This record gives sequence, structure tokens and C-alpha cells, in this order.
Amino acid sequence: MTATGVCVRYAVDATRPTGTCCLCFVDGVKSSVTDVGASKQLVAEHLSSRDTRALMQRAVCLFIESYQLGTCFDLLMDVGLYALDNDR
Repeated sequence: MTATGVCVRYAVDATRPTGTCCLCFVDGVKSSVTDVGASKQLVAEHLSSRDTRALMQRAVCLFIESYQLGTCFDLLMDVGLYALDNDR
């Protein structure tokens, strides 16, 4: 993604695997089964770190996978409010 100009900032958890997804396409219809893996462990420290905040301040738009809605809704709300308050 960085080749297209997207700056990615992953939270890394060395004790858990990253997420995986199985996709099935049948007659033009897509179905998926997802294990969000380490992304279940998104923590406030990652989003409030100096590096992450600096990237958010330079960003034109912010994107977070919706898979985290069920595991860290409050953190995503913080990012959404930041984006709203800062025209991102």
C-alpha cells in the first residue's frame, strides 16, 4: 500500500498472529470468513503514541477497518471525533 502513497501504521502484537480472511467467489457473489487476529488487541497507547498522532495530523483522511467496531468501539469513536474536529 505504501507504493500507492498510503501510510500504514499497524499495531503489532508479537504474541498473536495477524488477521486472516478466506474469500469465496461463486457466480459473481463474494462471501468471506474473517479472523481479526491481533487487531482485537488495538489499545489506546497505539492511537495516542507520538508517531501515530503525528501521522493523523498530516493525514488527508483516516481509515480504520470496521472489524474493530466490536472490540474497541471507544477507540474508534476517538479517531472519528478527531477526524470530524480536524476536517479529515
